[in-house]
Amino acid sequence: MARGKSTSSSSKASLKEVEESFKGLANTVVLRGEVTRILIDSEKVNKYCIKVPNKTEKGNVSWAFLTLTEFVKDEAPYEVGTKLHIEAHLASNSYEKNGNKIYTTDIIADKVEEI
Repeated sequence: MARGKSTSSSSKASLKEVEESFKGLANTVVLRGEVTRILIDSEKVNKYCIKVPNKTEKGNVSWAFLTLTEFVKDEAPYEVGTKLHIEAHLASNSYEKNGNKIYTTDIIADKVEEI
């Protein structure tokens, strides 16, 4: 089937079939980056600013600075400068600020390893 081409209702996959086909794949992000700041250090949550390399159209490297949230059990945060391999998922959130609704996309760590 060509991309974007509709199918008849009899050949459409059920929601369960779609969910099964994406099992283990959906909403997964893999990043390699370096801790630049520790934003929150608590007993249950560590939150970091990490820098992740991006290649530009001309082949140069630029940096994306992202916020990473890690739910932990009494673990000390990674130190600034630590290079990490991160497997995570994205979560949408919103909050009110000065009467305006602010929408965010959060990176939630599932597995973090030093590299």
